[in-house]
Amino acid sequence: MRRAAQMVPYYSRLFAERGWDPQQAEKYWPKWPVLSQQMLQERRDELVAKDVEKSNLRLGASGGSTGHNKTFYHGREYGQSKAAAVTHSDTIAGWKPGHRIALLWGAPPRVLSTVRPLSPPPPLRSLRKNQRLYNSYDMSEARKGEYHLKLSRYRPDIIIAYAGAVFEMARFLKSNRLCPDYPSKSIISSAETLSEPMRLQIDEVFGKPIFNRYGSWEVGLMGFECEAHTGLHMAFTHNLIEVVNPGSLEPIWDQQGDILVTTLGEPDCPLIRYQIGDVGIMTRRLCSCGRNSLRLREVSGREMDFISTPGGGRIHGAFGLSAFYGIEKVRQFQVVQRKLDRIDVRLVLAAALSKDEEARIRSVFRERLGPDVAFQIRIVDRIDPLPSGKRAFLVSELQ
Repeated sequence: MRRAAQMVPYYSRLFAERGWDPQQAEKYWPKWPVLSQQMLQERRDELVAKDVEKSNLRLGASGGSTGHNKTFYHGREYGQSKAAAVTHSDTIAGWKPGHRIALLWGAPPRVLSTVRPLSPPPPLRSLRKNQRLYNSYDMSEARKGEYHLKLSRYRPDIIIAYAGAVFEMARFLKSNRLCPDYPSKSIISSAETLSEPMRLQIDEVFGKPIFNRYGSWEVGLMGFECEAHTGLHMAFTHNLIEVVNPGSLEPIWDQQGDILVTTLGEPDCPLIRYQIGDVGIMTRRLCSCGRNSLRLREVSGREMDFISTPGGGRIHGAFGLSAFYGIEKVRQFQVVQRKLDRIDVRLVLAAALSKDEEARIRSVFRERLGPDVAFQIRIVDRIDPLPSGKRAFLVSELQ
């Protein structure tokens, strides 16, 4: 906090305007203002420490589950801090060095553009991590059958997957009366809400422990399940999590509130009290596992849907995110499936798209949707929340 107050222009200005002493930054914590997703976009370059060269930073992008297109920087220490937190949570889920990992995950744009759906990550990284990627953006019946055969031969120790993708795989296996002999250890679910019915179905089919975890592209891992499966332990070496009353911003316990995140492993580009867009319930009750970290009892606001195609395919909604990565003119987006063969892509823009940018968006959607689904890009002034109050980037109007 002291480094941010002294070295990061956005926070230095905040302290100067309020007459706060940067040398005593921590004493102002109760009054420290929330950093919204909009502010992250508008002040992105001001959230970089003055003693850091931009050339040493990595520019990341995310649409999250809310449809707000965001770009942000990660500094030199972020990768190490994130890797340490993930390794710790994976170890609790049963991972050991040398274990085989299957990623049922969305291939990032750089992978989508260079490899086939079943291709692994770049060979050296794949060999070092002993993992293979199975692109969850394509979850058609044929592809799920192909994945089953590949996974049966690979026999991973651990599956790391989008919650919706591993649930779709479990449904496919059950409906086809297939009994997987993988994974040998556990399943790690992330990126979406893992509901209790989904967990029960996955457990019934795979018969292995399921460990849920919670993270985002902006801040990395925030929480993870232990062997007791009674909530998400805070990844406290990497991020500080608060749940606050939306009106007063006061911390609240055992009741639903807004989730705020403070990055602890990001001194070059710190996000302090960042409103990530999710809601959750925090508890101070100790977990039966014996670990004394705070726990999130539940997290809401991360549901994703699937797009259905006329040919019976099921396409994971996260594929749409790759169309907008790095296009900063796209402030917000929403994909609406009106009919089986009709999709609307709604965009809120900061400036008009170039021909190349629009062509890239169209190319991603056409590649994934196929020739039988018509889609139209619509430029709108705003995208309102759903009746539930949540903001979803994919809405299916199909029954």
